[in-house]
Amino acid sequence: MALRHVLPTLVVGLGLALSIGFARAEWDPVERSISDLEAAYTAGSTSVVEVVQTYLARIAQFDQPSTSTSRYPLNSVAQINPSALADAARIDSLRAQGATTSQYPLLGVPVLVKDSYDVAGLPTRVGLSILDGANTPGGTTLTALNDAASVARLRDAGAIILGKATMSSLAWSTGGIDNAFGLVRNPYNLNRLPGGSSSGSAVSVAANLAMLSMGGETGGSIRIPSTFNALVGLKTSLGLIDPEGTWPLRSGRDVVGPMAKTVADVAIAMNALVGPSPTNPYNNTPLYPTDAPGSIRPTDYTSGLTLTALEGKVLAVPRTMMVAAGDSGFAPEGTVNDVIVSQFSAAIGVLRSRGATVIEVDVPATTTFYTTLGAATPTTVGFGYAYPTTQPGGTTPDNSWTIWATASYLNDQIIQYDDPVIRDLHEFNQWLQAGATAGAGSPLDRLGMFDSTSGTWSGVVGYIDELTHAYDAGLAAGFATSLDAQRGLQAYTSLRIDQFDGFLANPHLSDDPLTTDLDESTITHIDALVAPTYGRVMSLVPASERIPGIATGDYSGGSAYLLGRLEANILGAPAIAVPMGYFDDGTPLSLQFIGGFLQEQAILSLAYGYEQATHWRHAPNLDPFVPEIDPAGFGSVASLLMGMLGLAERPLRRRRPSTTER
Repeated sequence: MALRHVLPTLVVGLGLALSIGFARAEWDPVERSISDLEAAYTAGSTSVVEVVQTYLARIAQFDQPSTSTSRYPLNSVAQINPSALADAARIDSLRAQGATTSQYPLLGVPVLVKDSYDVAGLPTRVGLSILDGANTPGGTTLTALNDAASVARLRDAGAIILGKATMSSLAWSTGGIDNAFGLVRNPYNLNRLPGGSSSGSAVSVAANLAMLSMGGETGGSIRIPSTFNALVGLKTSLGLIDPEGTWPLRSGRDVVGPMAKTVADVAIAMNALVGPSPTNPYNNTPLYPTDAPGSIRPTDYTSGLTLTALEGKVLAVPRTMMVAAGDSGFAPEGTVNDVIVSQFSAAIGVLRSRGATVIEVDVPATTTFYTTLGAATPTTVGFGYAYPTTQPGGTTPDNSWTIWATASYLNDQIIQYDDPVIRDLHEFNQWLQAGATAGAGSPLDRLGMFDSTSGTWSGVVGYIDELTHAYDAGLAAGFATSLDAQRGLQAYTSLRIDQFDGFLANPHLSDDPLTTDLDESTITHIDALVAPTYGRVMSLVPASERIPGIATGDYSGGSAYLLGRLEANILGAPAIAVPMGYFDDGTPLSLQFIGGFLQEQAILSLAYGYEQATHWRHAPNLDPFVPEIDPAGFGSVASLLMGMLGLAERPLRRRRPSTTER
C-alpha cells in the first residue's frame, strides 16, 4: 500500500475521527503560529504527539481523496511519514528532559516538505507517476536512503516531518497539478489552481494542515503558490541553503526555502535552515569565492521584526514591473492586471503611512540584461561581462552550462538511491518516455508528447531528454569542473554586484518631478525593491474539474508572469512574498520585497512591518465543500496509531556523506 494512504486508511478503518471515545487534544491549529505552539507546549496544555495527531486528522479530513468526506479534497499531501508519531514522542521526551527552543528553534513544529526533497525511508516522486511503484511504467520508487541537507537541518532543529507535499510534475509548471496524484485545489477558490510548482507545500499550510512547509523555486515556484494561498514565501539567495538532496529544475537558479502563514514563522525557520554545508554545490564558486554559503548570516533572523521596521526605509518600485494592462512601452516582465495595480497602490499608501519613502526607478541590471542576454535575439554585445558563447569569439550567448550542470547533478542524485530499475539519468529518461507513451498518471498533466516528424519530445520528457543527451555525450559537468559554468556564474554575479546590489547601495538618481515631490537625487541608498508578485490571477482548474456555483471573477488583463524574475531567479537575490489582499472571488494576491544578495534579514524586517500594518492573511473557509468530521475522541490514540504503523525511534539527523563533485 502506498505511503500516501497509510494513515488515512487507518483513520477510516479505526473510525478514529467518528467513534473512538477519547478526548481530543486541546491544540487547535487553525491560524496558529510557531510562537503559539511553543506557548502551548510550555503551558503543558498539549504535547507534541497530540499536536501531530491533530494535524494528521486534519489531513485525513480535508485533504486525502481516500478519506475526505468532501467530493473535492485539496490533495496537497503526497505521502505521510509513518514515523511522524514516533518522532513526536521522541521530541516530547526531549522537552521533558529540558530541551528548549534556544537549542532547537523548531522544537515540536510539524513540517511538510515538497516531494522534490529526499526524506530518509520515503519515496521521492517529484510529481511523476512513473516513480509511484510497481503498477506504473518504471515499476519502482526512488526511495531516499538519507535526508536532504535541509531536511537534516529541520530535524536537527526539532521539527517533525509530517510527510511530503504534492507538486507540479518535476517542477515543470506554475499551475501545480501533480502527474502522480492529480489536481491540487486552491482552498480559497476551489475552481482555481493553487500555483506551483510548490503547490502542495502552499495549500497544506494555507489550510492549516501543517505549521510550516518547504518549497523550491527556479522561476517563482515558492513566491507564486505563496501568493495565491495568502502565505509568506521566501525565495532565498542562491546557494544560501544547501539544496543537496533535492531535485532542481535548473541548476544555477534553483533554491529551497520556507513557506508559512507569518513572517515571524519564516524567520524562525531560517534560523534552523541556514548554515555551512560540505555538500553545498555552490561551495567554491564565484557566488561565494571566499566564504562558504550559509557561513555569512545574522545570529538571529527574527531580530529585525519590529513594528517600526518601515520607518526611514527607502523602497523603490521598478517601472518595468508596474506596466498596467493595456499600456505599452519597454516591459520585459509583461503587464499587470488592473485589480493588482489598484491593490498595490493602496499598499504603497500603507508603506508610506508607516514611514517608508517609496519612489519609482529604472534598475540598471534590468536594462542591461533585457537588451543583451535576455533580448528577443540574445547577444553578448553591450553586456559588459565575459559570458559563454556558441562559438569562440562569437556574440550569441550559450546557456548550455546550466543544462550540463543540471544533468550532472540529477545523475548523481539518481545514482545515490541505489535503485535496481532506474540507476542513472539515462535509465530515468527511458522510463519517463515509456510512461509518457503509455499515458501514465493524471490526464490533467501529461508528461509530454513525441513528435515523429522532428523526433523530439515536448514537456517534462523533452527537458529530461535534453539533459540526457548532454549526459550521454559526456558533457555533463558540475560547477566545480565546468569552465563555462564558472564563467556564467561569474558573469551573473558581476552584473548583480555592479548593477543591482551596487545600484541599491548607491543609486545616483536624478530628480523625477512627475512621480513624487521628493528630490530623488538626494537619496543615498535603496533598502529594497517592492512590487506585485504576479501579473494576474491564477488560472482556473481544467473545465472538467470545475465545481458549479463557485464564483470566479474575470481578471483576464495582465500577463501570467512572475515579476522580479531577473533580480531574484537569474541574479540570485532574495525575495519575499507577503499577502496583499484578495480578488473579488476570494483568490489571494501579494506584494514582494526584493533585496540585495544575502539580505534576507532586511527583507524579512520590511515584510513584517507591512504584514503587521495590514493583517491581510485569513484562513480559507473549507466548511461548504469539506464538511467537518465530528472530532469527538480523536485525541489520545498515539499508542494505538504508533503500534499499528510499526513506528520506531530513529535519530534526529540522517545526512548523506559529502560528495566530491556536485
